[in-house]
Amino acid sequence: HVYDTGHAIVTCYVDGRVLTMDPTWGDSLGADAYFDMSDEMLASYFIPTEMNLLKVIPEGVDVRNYAGHLRRMDDHVMYMGGGHISGIGGTGFVINNLTFWYEFATVDGQIRYISESDQHIGGTYRDCVIEYGGDLYYCLPYGARIDYADIFEYVSLLNGEYGGNIDIPLSEQYSFHDGCIYRLNGEGYELVLCRSKEREVTVKGSINGIPVVSIGTGAFEKNTHVKKLIVEEGVKYLSSYSIFNIEIEELYLPSTIEEFSEGGDTPIHTLVIAESNPYFKAVDNVVYSKDGKILVYYPAGKTDRSYTVLDGTVRIAAMQDNTYIEQLILPESLRQIGSMFGLYNLSDMVLPSGLTHISQLAGTKLTELVIPDGVTTLGGSALIDHTQLKRVVLPKNLDYLAYDAFGGCDVLEFIEISSENKNWVTVDNVVYSKDMNTMLIYPNGKTDSAYTILDGVTELSDFIFTGHPYLKELTLPQSLKILPMAAFNNSTIKKVNLNYVEKLSSGTFSGGAFEMVVLPVNIKEIGAQEFFACRISVVIENPDLVADDEAFMRAENVTVFLDYEETGDKEARWATYVSAVYTRSQWEYVNGVPTLK
Repeated sequence: HVYDTGHAIVTCYVDGRVLTMDPTWGDSLGADAYFDMSDEMLASYFIPTEMNLLKVIPEGVDVRNYAGHLRRMDDHVMYMGGGHISGIGGTGFVINNLTFWYEFATVDGQIRYISESDQHIGGTYRDCVIEYGGDLYYCLPYGARIDYADIFEYVSLLNGEYGGNIDIPLSEQYSFHDGCIYRLNGEGYELVLCRSKEREVTVKGSINGIPVVSIGTGAFEKNTHVKKLIVEEGVKYLSSYSIFNIEIEELYLPSTIEEFSEGGDTPIHTLVIAESNPYFKAVDNVVYSKDGKILVYYPAGKTDRSYTVLDGTVRIAAMQDNTYIEQLILPESLRQIGSMFGLYNLSDMVLPSGLTHISQLAGTKLTELVIPDGVTTLGGSALIDHTQLKRVVLPKNLDYLAYDAFGGCDVLEFIEISSENKNWVTVDNVVYSKDMNTMLIYPNGKTDSAYTILDGVTELSDFIFTGHPYLKELTLPQSLKILPMAAFNNSTIKKVNLNYVEKLSSGTFSGGAFEMVVLPVNIKEIGAQEFFACRISVVIENPDLVADDEAFMRAENVTVFLDYEETGDKEARWATYVSAVYTRSQWEYVNGVPTLK
């Protein structure tokens, strides 16, 4: 039971009595108050939600399980929380504040190890295994996240005690077949986990006359054994990532499939859909909508070096993690690109002139991209991780451009935009707003060692110079008063004038190349983790500087030189983070470098 108070209650059947215990106690009442709880105490917990019971042991097996603080009742030992217990069947274990939980059961008079995990059923509340009416039940709070992998390992272990691969009679809510767990939901069964070690697995279309309607998210994740998956008639849905991160090479889908989500990097190379399916069709192992307007899924294991998308295709929904394709020919009918990434050998592709929408086109070997004029938005990460992209031409109708649209494009040097664009302009391949108030993108492939930001600029985008490998010196305009988040993070910049800046947002110099920086008296405020992972000398001139409590967090290699004498709480706080804090009487400039006297 899970209660409104945030407590989980375990109910056990012991020698004809039902005992109710709370494994989540943590106050001064102690263990005994929560063992065999009184009706009054239970009433204070408000009303419990539904309890789910999953039967996991064949009938006729003498099984008992007890959970509770260490306590002996007749010949039964009870376990729950607190301390170190050893000598139980030669097994020692530690339970500390419910962080780690161990479960044991007595099977035919012997203690059996059941499971060990770290918070595998919601929050810090535990599932339990209870004996009732001669059977063992897997019990979990209603609405809690179910870790089906734990259930499977548990079932497999106890299965092994009785001869291995047998079907265990579960409750009507669950069914266990051929290494897979099916869970009954509103429409029918859902395959929630498959740990089969067979090369070929068939997903059932029905169980005891009840349809199997879906394959759940992550059902086959990390299963390295199944290579061929056959889905029987009746199954309707392949949930998102249901076949993600696995090694299935062949996939056979029925006419009843009406929802198909991406398979991520699954190396499928043979994909067959029943011809009578009214929603999808497979053409050369590529999934299209039945009318051919949507490319639904391009398998990661398809080995073609060149591929031509069907004429009439309007949208590419998912084309991911295929490292074989080098040339992609797109039809003029294409209007939308949904999710295209991880095509790391794609070097030849031209975007059609009628394209109007790009959600993500990332991770290729393209050296040039000309974005068609119909595209109006390039959002965050839209064109990231093109490792060889040197030139981009932006469309004249572009309204929204995210500052991180080209993240990871480390050799991008040339950014061009039509003079007709009403929102953005490029000056020496740097993107500014049309009114010249904002500097949005400084390309990582721009090789200048020094740069002067244009006069009139009042705003820089976050992470503007993050990771830049060439720039060494930066000149800021008088109009710029605030430096954005992580402005120089992990860059090669070593020199910048701060004579007009009044505020540093956060992480300004983090991980950067600065050896010394002077924060002049005009700087009134600094943010968190400004010098994270830096080895730097920092001179602070303003005794009234307002600093975030974590301004010097993770700055153990930073030395602070104060250009004033009197110190207080904030300087004392800095001293707990940095290597040392010196007042003005303790140091002097020698050849422009702060040096101890």
